[in-house]
Amino acid sequence: MADTVLVTGAGGFVGSRLVESLRGHGREVRTHSHADGDIASSFTPAEDVNAVVHLAARGFVRESWEETVEFYRVNVQGTVRVLEFCRRHQARMVFVSTYVYGAATVLPTPEDHPRSAASPYHHSKILAEDACLFYARQFEVPVVVIRLFNVYGPGQGSGFVIPTLMKQALDPNVKEITVTDLRPRRDYLYIADFIHLVELVIESRAGGVYNAGSGVSVSVGELIEEIARAAGTKKPVVCRNEFRKNEIMEVCADIEKARRDLGWSPRVRLTEGLARVKDAMASACV
Repeated sequence: MADTVLVTGAGGFVGSRLVESLRGHGREVRTHSHADGDIASSFTPAEDVNAVVHLAARGFVRESWEETVEFYRVNVQGTVRVLEFCRRHQARMVFVSTYVYGAATVLPTPEDHPRSAASPYHHSKILAEDACLFYARQFEVPVVVIRLFNVYGPGQGSGFVIPTLMKQALDPNVKEITVTDLRPRRDYLYIADFIHLVELVIESRAGGVYNAGSGVSVSVGELIEEIARAAGTKKPVVCRNEFRKNEIMEVCADIEKARRDLGWSPRVRLTEGLARVKDAMASACV
């Protein structure tokens, strides 16, 4: 069991909740956030660390097409810097990756499915994974890669689909719910379930790669129905029918490996998770 855990990206949606949970369970936690310096150029944390959960990264697919060099610099070079820290201090590396399967030929998609980059963001994560596996193989750094599909929960930023749609559903000044495309299907995992998986990985001696998802895919249209039900609204839905370049039409995680190796499975169903998001957003508006 790791005694002291370092969390990079500790100021983000996932990182802040992971830090809170780890400390709540009695662990000593060190943190690194953007305020502490650029992860790719000034990563100098305390040395008394047994495990690192590496969350720090540039996200958002659309931005990666416009700021491509920066995505590779932060996501790849930053990961190598963290790996080098782990190598020097005999620390375990838990790398939080993303969905990297492109237009998958198998649904739900297992960890051994071939990887394929749908954007510079996804490619930078694949390269970062490769660096992790290289350090594990060549330098014997204990590494676990967790491929997080779509996470959500109270407090998530407005740039993500669920808070965006929930805000439209709750705002009395918004008369309709507007989306670009109703068709894409995604696998949504509640934040507490993901934190639980990370904590199980830290506690265990498991290695390799794990998917983190719910195991269920939901279309944008179906998601809107669930959000409207949670918000108690019957607002009309307007779809602009705008199709994104390289859009992946369906994403669904095979989570059997995490269930088998770690005894993990999601506990919070989408209906319950959305109700929690709605309550948090409604309370924030009071």
